[in-house]
Amino acid sequence: MRVRFALAAGVLATATAATALTGATATAAPARSANVVSVDRQGKAAKSGEVSVSGSYRCARGGSGPVFLGSTLVQQDRSVGIGGTRVVCDGRTHRWTHRSLVKQNSFKAGTVRVEAVLVRLAPDGPLGLPLPVFLTRGGRSVSLR
Repeated sequence: MRVRFALAAGVLATATAATALTGATATAAPARSANVVSVDRQGKAAKSGEVSVSGSYRCARGGSGPVFLGSTLVQQDRSVGIGGTRVVCDGRTHRWTHRSLVKQNSFKAGTVRVEAVLVRLAPDGPLGLPLPVFLTRGGRSVSLR
């Protein structure tokens, strides 16, 4: 137990000394994530059964393989994917919108949960098949009108 305490104290002392020498502060600003996806607070539900949700995304340049943004609606005990689009990864923020005719008009006006995810299909998977790499996800409760 004393050995662990001595090691921890040594690491802490070294980090404190390095901070003092470099002039760095103990509090750092949060890093801006290269990959972000968000969902807007409102969506649309038409009487015809068409549902529309939207948001924004940003993904970093680089990496091999295409990147897709998918979204899923959840209301009570129902869940359905309503979109999947190929996106541009250039480090800038872009808008996205997914629309789908949902069978049996199962999604009504009211509150739903919308989940969105950015996925890269990396071409270097086993046996030469693309391997999904999840970049980020986001979600929120959305008011369908």
